[in-house]
Parts: sequence; structure tokens; C-alpha cells
Amino acid sequence: VGMDTYHSKTGKKSIQASVYSINSTFTQYLSFINNPRGRQEFHEVLGRNFAAALQQFHSKYEIYPQRIMIYRDGVGDSQMYFTKQFEADALKPIMEKLYTDKGFPIPQIIYVVVKKRISTKFFKNGQNPEPGTIVDKEVVKPNFYEFFLVSQRTTKGTASPTNYNVLEDTKLLTRKGSMEPMAPNELQKITYTLTHLYFNWMG
Repeated sequence: VGMDTYHSKTGKKSIQASVYSINSTFTQYLSFINNPRGRQEFHEVLGRNFAAALQQFHSKYEIYPQRIMIYRDGVGDSQMYFTKQFEADALKPIMEKLYTDKGFPIPQIIYVVVKKRISTKFFKNGQNPEPGTIVDKEVVKPNFYEFFLVSQRTTKGTASPTNYNVLEDTKLLTRKGSMEPMAPNELQKITYTLTHLYFNWMG
């Protein structure tokens, strides 16, 4: 799942966009664009879209996905707590109802905030890092699950890393019992792979 929000300079208008992969090979998508008015409507619209995407997946396979990964853009540092409480946590009851009504175990939820507009830079021997470089020690916040990723090759200028903040990473619950959350290196590899998948590009 990918989500982004645009706010006008006056703060009076917001556009919410979300896209959901609805098949097992990540090649079919369902997308929504909404113009919510106020925070309450924002979360109501988000919940409806999320439920619609899950039902679309269920209509294809007669099951629900066991693992849901959400990448959320457009969130500043001051909005992290708000996003965790009113988005990541608010989606759980919606999923729990859909899954339990059909007799399926609750899925694993991974909720990642993506921050591109940052001033952090990394160098290796005076050169830009290689694509795929991960930094998850020393410069990250203590007691906070985050990492930096340089996903592109930059031939001119300075490479700009992207900061990923993991707000939620629950255990995977199965009929045989619970499994541990996704390992950090596994999440980092998946994230790096996703940065190279841009299906709207015709070239």
C-alpha cells in the first residue's frame, strides 16, 4: 500500500491519494484520490478505501493477505505521533472485523513513514554511496525503528538518501501460532526493491 497527502499552502485544502496492490504478484492495482474535509473525514475516507481494497483482494482469491505493508509519504516529524495513533492504529479495527467475520487470522501490519525532504547526506571516501546503501546505526534516533536508504546512483552532485520510519511492525498471526515481526534486513531489502518498481514509466 502506498499513501500520500498534499496540503495547499493555505492549509484549507488537502488531497489524499492511495494505491493498493490487489493480486499476489503486485501487478494489479486499485487507487483512490479523495478531497477530505477535516481530519475526521480524512480518516473515514482512508478506512473506507482500505476496506474496499481488502474486499477486492478477497473477491479474487477468497482469502485476505497475511501481511500488509503500508508506505506513507507526506508526514513531518511533528506528525509522527498523530499518524501512528489516528492512521496506523485506526486501521486495525477495520481489518480485525473483516478478517474475523470470514474466519481468517489477523494479518501482520508494517506501517512505514517515508521522508524524502531531509538534509542528511552520506559519503564514502569523499564519494557518493553505492545504490542499496543502508544506514541504520549511529546516526538514527535511539529507541526508534528507522533507517536511511540510498537507492539511486548519482553521477553528478550529492546523493540524497530517503529516511524510513517504521511506526508499526506487528507479529504475523497464523492458525498455527504467532510468528516474529519481519526482520529489519528483510524489510530493508524489500523497500530497496520497491524503489525500482515504477509501472507508469513507458521507457
